[in-house]
This record gives sequence, structure tokens and C-alpha cells, in this order.
Amino acid sequence: SESMSLAVRHLQEVLQQARTEAQGGDERDREDSVRFKQLLASRFALPVWLGAQLLLGALLLDTAQSVGLDSGWREAFRIDSPVLLLGLGFAVPHAAAMRAVRVAQRGVEPLQGCLERSLADASLGSHALPAPAEWRYTSARW
Repeated sequence: SESMSLAVRHLQEVLQQARTEAQGGDERDREDSVRFKQLLASRFALPVWLGAQLLLGALLLDTAQSVGLDSGWREAFRIDSPVLLLGLGFAVPHAAAMRAVRVAQRGVEPLQGCLERSLADASLGSHALPAPAEWRYTSARW
């Protein structure tokens, strides 16, 4: 109906305006954002993240010991804790599997955010197929 079309158009305008205001940067900011996303997608991202987490954990434990807050933390966070081992046992293979899926199925998008991407693609005229991620990253309107 006509009122529904007007409402959808108004929603598109409001969302586009909010997105434009949220971006607020120039072309250099977008280039930096694309470069950062590419670094996050590299195969070294997971080992670097894990190393950073271990380093921060060691720094926090060292600080706690120097301040005198180390009473009881050893008992609460024992390495033989079954919950910790179970979490690590599932987290590492899951992350490796998700990485393998992204490499093997380039262009296949995750289900998270599917509706939002479809609405944005349709509003920009890409009705048959989802817009490529590279186009989304460089489009000021998306």
C-alpha cells in the first residue's frame, strides 16, 4: 500500500542519515577501516590476539601480586579447572573451523546481520544478489 511504501522510504532515509552521521569521516577514514578489516581477516589475527590476551593476563597477575591482591585468585582460576579446559577445548577448534569456512567459501556471508544487509542491498538496487563486501566497504551510501 502507499502508506507502507512511504513508511519504508522514511525508514530508509532515517537509517541512511544515521549511518552517514555515524561514519562522519572522510575517504582516508574508510581506507583505514578497510585496511583494519583486512588485517583482522589475516591468518595471523588469531595467534596475535591469543598472544595479546596472554600478555595482558600476565601483566594483570603481576600487578595483583605486587599490590598484594593475589590471595585466592590461584584457587579460583586453577588451570586444571574443567570449565576452563572445556572452553579452551572448544574455542580453538571452533575459531579454526570458522576461519577455514571463510577461506573455503569466499563470498558466503554469515547469518548474523543477514536481514540488515538484504534491506540495505535492496534499497541500493541490488535485488537479485547480495552486494560484494568490497563494494559495501567503499560505498558511502551503504
